[in-house]
Amino acid sequence: MADSGGSERRHAGRHKVLKTGIALYGAEGKQMKCTLLDMSGDSAKLKPETHGVLPNRFTLVLQPEGQFECTVVRRSGYLLGVTLKPA
Repeated sequence: MADSGGSERRHAGRHKVLKTGIALYGAEGKQMKCTLLDMSGDSAKLKPETHGVLPNRFTLVLQPEGQFECTVVRRSGYLLGVTLKPA
């Protein structure tokens, strides 16, 4: 993700991955499968199972990595750019 000036905002380069995670969100404990497409130490690109449903903040569960608090920083079609913070 680059800002309007074209400079890189990620602290570490992303590496391609292809794994499934579960997004947890809402007071009702809703769940949605997500495909993790690439990841750095503090950010990732996700493709949710359903377009436009995930809120701007949710918990992502990955095995064996654990849980991450995610904040959406970019929405592009079906893809989400998120920041990752260990939960």
